Amino acid sequence: VAGSVRAAYLRADARILEPKGGGGLRDTGRGVGGATCGASAATAIVYRDPGDGALRLVSANVGNTVVLLKRRGGVAVLSALHTPENATEYSRVQRLGTNPRMPLIRETGGRLRLGGSLSLTRAFGDAYLKPVEASDERGGDRSAARLVGEGAAERSLRLPPLDAPPKVRDFGLTAEPDVSITQLREDDEWLIVASNGLVSDLTTRQAAGNGLTLEGIDDIVNTLRGETPAEICSELATVARRNGSVDDITLVFVPLGPKFA
Repeated sequence: VAGSVRAAYLRADARILEPKGGGGLRDTGRGVGGATCGASAATAIVYRDPGDGALRLVSANVGNTVVLLKRRGGVAVLSALHTPENATEYSRVQRLGTNPRMPLIRETGGRLRLGGSLSLTRAFGDAYLKPVEASDERGGDRSAARLVGEGAAERSLRLPPLDAPPKVRDFGLTAEPDVSITQLREDDEWLIVASNGLVSDLTTRQAAGNGLTLEGIDDIVNTLRGETPAEICSELATVARRNGSVDDITLVFVPLGPKFA
């Protein structure tokens, strides 16, 4: 199951990275939304294991989207945070660098960024930070892939010439998701899949004026028992915005178990 989810994410990214098409080579840069267009994502799928009949949840994400599961003991975070501040991601990316004077992750505007530009280390799209092999391995047109770099965004990153070896241009950005499989229990209460605008800094568990803590989310849901999922989503987004969140807020609330029956 986990392998199928990973493959689906990578196939989706391959489609996103396909040349846009158009008239002539200069109109066929990678990325259906443009070379600097990208997105994070999260998915949650419930299935019954054919072996033991248990209900399981397979969750996956790239970027800073979140999957939250409320169960006995609190709210469990089933997603990974793919940003340069994540020590595991930081090490993974920096190991790919070949020039110690120009690390792949560096500080820009007081914040660590991939290539000095992107605040994520895993994402769909953002072709200007993806290695050109991504097109070769998935059937893309290498000549089109090499056109990335003519825009101001790539010039600002000081990327090597377009005829440089492909590996030199690998910034470590990938759409390979983190995947987890969780056996669901009868006392599990709810599931949320949301963009990062909803939640605060999950590394510190503090709101810090930019969203809701896990405890804050749980408190709001508890006060709205009996309301519809749409009403719960609306209230969560409203309070997160009131707390100072300035990022996009998109979420899905799924009631589980007898407490929400």
